[in-house]
Amino acid sequence: FDTVRRLFAETPMAKARGYTAGRFSFNVAKGRCARCEGQGAIFVELLFLPGVYSRCPDCGGSRYKTKTLEVRLEGKSIADVLQMTVDDAANFFRAHALLSRTLEVLRDVGLGYLTLGQPATELSGGEAQRIKLARELRRVARGTTLYVLDEPTTGLHPSDVQRLLAHLHQLVDAGK
Repeated sequence: FDTVRRLFAETPMAKARGYTAGRFSFNVAKGRCARCEGQGAIFVELLFLPGVYSRCPDCGGSRYKTKTLEVRLEGKSIADVLQMTVDDAANFFRAHALLSRTLEVLRDVGLGYLTLGQPATELSGGEAQRIKLARELRRVARGTTLYVLDEPTTGLHPSDVQRLLAHLHQLVDAGK
């Protein structure tokens, strides 16, 4: 996501306002919503019931300050980009080689339906494994690497197993 944040920082509006890439992170105070602290939701205490999380009334769940959301990249705010699926983002960022390659690898391992802003804690075990595999597939080869995979197909649909095996064969063919 660092590359996406840098692209937003390079827009004319961001430059005019002096925004750096850090402004487009919901983990940094200068760009995130102050009320929910970039969580997109606030905890509401209830008297006689367990508390609940509710969409932040200030940012509407976007996680960002209004001024941050005013900056657009090809008509999209940073919050809009976080709501994109990997498939949609691959099309949106097709002109950006590094992002395009990463997104295509995620699509190749069957994760095109995930949103870019989806928290890692909401991923299934199979999705998390495929993200790790995608990270390895997009890496530049540096010497030999030994991978130890513990039940890599657990929880995967048979078509995803075939896709995973094809990518594992790519690693082997690359000398891993």
